[in-house]
Amino acid sequence: MTIVASKALSFVNSTSLQQSQPTTNDIRKQQQHLRTTLTAQEKEKNMTMLEPNQVEEYLLAGQWYEAQKRYSKARTIYADSLAKIPFNDPHHCELRRSLKNVNMRLGAFIYLFPYHVLCIIFDHLSRYSLITCLDVCESWNHFILQWPGFWDTHRHEHYYIDRTMANSFLDDKNDHLYIRSPVSNTLLGPMLKFVVATRSWRYKHLGKRLRCQVFFSIHVM
Repeated sequence: MTIVASKALSFVNSTSLQQSQPTTNDIRKQQQHLRTTLTAQEKEKNMTMLEPNQVEEYLLAGQWYEAQKRYSKARTIYADSLAKIPFNDPHHCELRRSLKNVNMRLGAFIYLFPYHVLCIIFDHLSRYSLITCLDVCESWNHFILQWPGFWDTHRHEHYYIDRTMANSFLDDKNDHLYIRSPVSNTLLGPMLKFVVATRSWRYKHLGKRLRCQVFFSIHVM
């Protein structure tokens, strides 16, 4: 009887120990249960339960955000994990691929190229094509506006936009944008497109509807 009791006690202690130290499979099952049983709103409230602290959890959390189309949050998860885990970790390549895929969705793939290569690519575009590219995604918008070559295209014989003045307008510090240009109806359309494209991503990011009153002062040169 003593031996049986001892074995039973040993079994209980072992079970208790296993319960206090859940395995990776247990964690996966718990997270799978959360993903399949909670509503979208409940998932949002309970994301603290999925706070990643293991490599597998980083992947699961990132994939969950991707499924919700919250790519910026997924990118943060993947980037944070790559900064914490060693390079020789077996999941490193998978995390790196996941980060690359999210970057592609966000349009940040342009930053995968060296700066001088990007300059060569965009240098082949006309100023009207560059204005169109401003509205592709936030990453393209930011890069093009910071690229000196873009502003060189606006030092044109038909019109001129001062970069300092334009930046003040784009940063919402000034509500007036002055364009020195001959009176030409053919140029008014591209200029309005420039204003909308350069400002639109800021308003989209803030979740606001674009409301922009623009005042032009066009001077005959």
